[in-house]
Amino acid sequence: MACCSYGGVYVFGVVQLLVICACIFCYPAATVQMFVYTPQVANGTLSHAHGRQSVLVFGLDLLCILISLLVASFVSNTFGLVDSGVLQSHGGFTPESLQQVGLWDPLFWVVTALAHFTAVVAACSPVYAHSAFLAALLLTDSLRELCAPVDPERGPTLVNFGLVRYMLGIAVAVMAVPAGCSARYAILLIMGVLDYFLGVGHTWDRAPTLETVANCRLFWASGTSLCLAALYGAWNDALLMPGIAGVEA
Repeated sequence: MACCSYGGVYVFGVVQLLVICACIFCYPAATVQMFVYTPQVANGTLSHAHGRQSVLVFGLDLLCILISLLVASFVSNTFGLVDSGVLQSHGGFTPESLQQVGLWDPLFWVVTALAHFTAVVAACSPVYAHSAFLAALLLTDSLRELCAPVDPERGPTLVNFGLVRYMLGIAVAVMAVPAGCSARYAILLIMGVLDYFLGVGHTWDRAPTLETVANCRLFWASGTSLCLAALYGAWNDALLMPGIAGVEA
């Protein structure tokens, strides 16, 4: 990618942060809910009448700002690696090359994990905490394995296992969407489309370069941040609110 193109990407990485901040400033605070329910066991049987329920309510604005800041940091880190010559068009995407990029690779997967967790919690709120963490873990870990550098020892069985784990993560999230909130499935659909392009960018070429992978990750990270801004606006426009209202009623 030309230097001017990377400059445009760098500006876009800053713009997505401004878009998130503008959405949070213009719209009222949005909250999501996670809960843990522990039934009481008496004489070897469950008693729901005296069960204990713990509810955690937290703001979408905090998650969106955190992810957006990390995306801006990832874009800035990528731009720095380009300037230093580490991300070059002729450099292969290998385990050895990833050792030269420092925190660039771990930072991307931290963004990925937080983005998937946010998407799952928003789609399924109020959501059982174990389901949210399980879905986010399955989705992120399977993507990390599918998008890893080509390893001769990694046969098709491991790749298929990664796809199965991703589909299990989607299934867990879909089953956790509250009844009457069919609009929330759009969140999971958009997440799946972005993840598809992330996987294609890593695997379409049998021997991708580090620059190709960097371009793919920049597209995914910036696109995800903008989708979170749209989610924040949609949530406050009452398109995704029935699940929360039903619990509070």
